[in-house]
Amino acid sequence: ALGAAAAIHEAVRAAGAGAPFGLGDVAVSVRTREGRFEGGRLPPLPGGRFDLVVLGQVLSELDTTLEPEARASRHADILRALLADVVDEGGSLVVVEPALRERARHLHAVRDRLVLGEAPPILFAPCLHASFCPVLLAEGDWCHEDRGVDLPPWLVPLARAAGLRFQGLTFSYLVLRRRGPTLRELVAARISVPGERVHLRVVSDRMPSKGKVELFACTESGARVRLRRLDRDTAEANAAFDELGRGDVVTLAGAPEPDGARSPFDERGRLGQHAGVLVHAARRPQRS
Repeated sequence: ALGAAAAIHEAVRAAGAGAPFGLGDVAVSVRTREGRFEGGRLPPLPGGRFDLVVLGQVLSELDTTLEPEARASRHADILRALLADVVDEGGSLVVVEPALRERARHLHAVRDRLVLGEAPPILFAPCLHASFCPVLLAEGDWCHEDRGVDLPPWLVPLARAAGLRFQGLTFSYLVLRRRGPTLRELVAARISVPGERVHLRVVSDRMPSKGKVELFACTESGARVRLRRLDRDTAEANAAFDELGRGDVVTLAGAPEPDGARSPFDERGRLGQHAGVLVHAARRPQRS
């Protein structure tokens, strides 16, 4: 494992080699600064506040000897301090952690302490709600992304040597903001279809079986639901259900009825034949 100074050196060297990253003649300038958290706060940074601050696998390395609850509370305090001290009024703080169960669940616990505490920040993504994280109710559950991104050929041997996946990227993340709309509000503003609507985020892969396709989703109300569409209910309106993947943000629209709106799915999570499936997330490239 590289020490902090060596890791920074390697990052600067890699950024300077723009061609392997497909940057061609683009000049890349990197400035580094080393600092320590003191009382959960960073020392003043040159340039004041920033539009974008990214913490890449930082929380996983901090306070590893603390009890889980105390550790989650401390890390929530650190993120609050970063938002207050380093992020610009209209900027974003992006927290990226590994997709491993314990590390992802720790991030979920930090999230809950942020959004359920006093003066909560804006949770922009990935969640469509600011309620308790439902996956924490079951010890074996956790939420993560799985993006089908093929690494460039020059990087594949390095990933193999490190024992890492090279067919895609898996991670857990949060995007926090000081102000502005939430992801759910932006999604809702785009939709003008009649009938009952439910906004949700897919939190599993599709699970096809005989006569049906199922998946888990987290709704805008904070509920975790198991949705299913029977093969015999396949129709043009819900055809996109066959293409849904982990991380997709979706609006399900129920067909309007003369005596009121029809829900897009019933109490058992079964989609109706006339339910509309509208996907908002960008399509992921197919893996080769």
